[in-house]
Amino acid sequence: AVGTVGYDDIDTNNNPSFDDDELSGVFWTAGLLATPGRRTRAQLEVGERYGGTLIEGAAEYIYSTRLRFRANLSRNFNTSAQLQNAQQDILQGETLAFSEDLRRLQNLTASDVLDQTLNFNSDLQDLTQRRSGLARSNTADFAIVANTGQNDFTLRIGYDDADFGFQETETISLNGAWNRRLSRKLDAYARGSYQYTTATGGDSLVDCLAALSTDPATAGLSDAVLTQLCQDTSILDTDTQTLSVLGGFGYRVYEDISAFIQYGHTNRSADNATLEFKENAITIGLTFDF
Repeated sequence: AVGTVGYDDIDTNNNPSFDDDELSGVFWTAGLLATPGRRTRAQLEVGERYGGTLIEGAAEYIYSTRLRFRANLSRNFNTSAQLQNAQQDILQGETLAFSEDLRRLQNLTASDVLDQTLNFNSDLQDLTQRRSGLARSNTADFAIVANTGQNDFTLRIGYDDADFGFQETETISLNGAWNRRLSRKLDAYARGSYQYTTATGGDSLVDCLAALSTDPATAGLSDAVLTQLCQDTSILDTDTQTLSVLGGFGYRVYEDISAFIQYGHTNRSADNATLEFKENAITIGLTFDF
């Protein structure tokens, strides 16, 4: 059996979309951690938090040393500071962390490599989502990880819904990754991600102003301009599709030194032109472990 108890003290600075008293207070979870077989393990916890029911679960089934299945679900309350910090950490660390995995590959098991790939893809989920302010979110994902000797594959399907009070979003994502050991020192890798997000706004002027004032695309506009834009509250109803691909090579130059080169492309299309962008990036790096 597993369980937790704690207390949240949340101050949203009088955000009209949330009730501080409802979000704050004592929270608790209780559940079970089970290992019904040598290949299966599962954990499920239920409780109350953020003014609603909290459910968190995880399960893994190891079909063989080369194939495993994983599933997770959770409910969270995110602040804008938490989201920005998490995204900044991911952006700064993704390249160096992955190149370090490549450098250490000769010391890692196949399971270790697959774990790193899953964690990387899970973190990237937040990078292409349009989020601002505060949100209650529910997340679920299912992953298949496989190893065929020199090749490692990961396929992950995810679902995320977030309630910002003034706007609700639903995101369906598909992520894939491939790593291959070309030689004792050289590795190749590729990753791809597709996300489809639907956003639905509130019907009131207050909801619309709250949304546009925290949206980076419109936050700098005057109150008069924002009010004019909100004459049609359907401005908050948007659909976006984001496609990202990345590929590269890692080479272990010496025992403690590795080099890598990679190319990445991201394209986001939307029914709102201010949300669209394209990005191409070529990165060349060198890491030294000491």
